[in-house]
Amino acid sequence: MCSLLAILVIVIVLAVLPWATSYFGEKGKQSATPKMGLPENKLEIGDESVVMGNVSSGRVGNRSVVIGPTDNRGNTIVNQPGAYGYGAHAGPGSIAVGAYAGAGSVVEDNKKNSY
Repeated sequence: MCSLLAILVIVIVLAVLPWATSYFGEKGKQSATPKMGLPENKLEIGDESVVMGNVSSGRVGNRSVVIGPTDNRGNTIVNQPGAYGYGAHAGPGSIAVGAYAGAGSVVEDNKKNSY
């Protein structure tokens, strides 16, 4: 009689154990999940975007330009000629920042690109 009772208890425990593990395991996962949209120090960058400097976390949309601090005092340094952004164009020695931004002498580029 005792062995039959022991077998019955083991069968019940084995039947209940997977359900209890999944039920209480999921409850624990739900309560431990942070409510924030992005984990700390995660950077999501959209399509055709430009990110320069020390930008550690956040969301950057499509075709956006973000220039973060580039030195240890929080200063933004952009001292090299270039065009930064979707459709941006710059002449020799010029800096253009932003979507479709233009700087310097870009007359030929404007004609070629229909700006």
